[in-house]
Amino acid sequence: MISSATNPRLKRARRLQGRRARSLLGLFTAEGEDLLAAALQAGIEPVEVLAVPGAGLPVEALEVEPQLL
Repeated sequence: MISSATNPRLKRARRLQGRRARSLLGLFTAEGEDLLAAALQAGIEPVEVLAVPGAGLPVEALEVEPQLL
């Protein structure tokens, strides 16, 4: 459970909102169950999934305190 705003995984997800970080890391973020489902249907495996507890997603997710998302 991620419960700190200083968690490195959460900080990386926030950095990926900027174009520079996306270019440097070759990663991007996608928000929402619909985009996750579309990516999975297209055969794209997420590097990491962050979600609130009990989200019931079809993939393993790191749980994050809701107030941090």
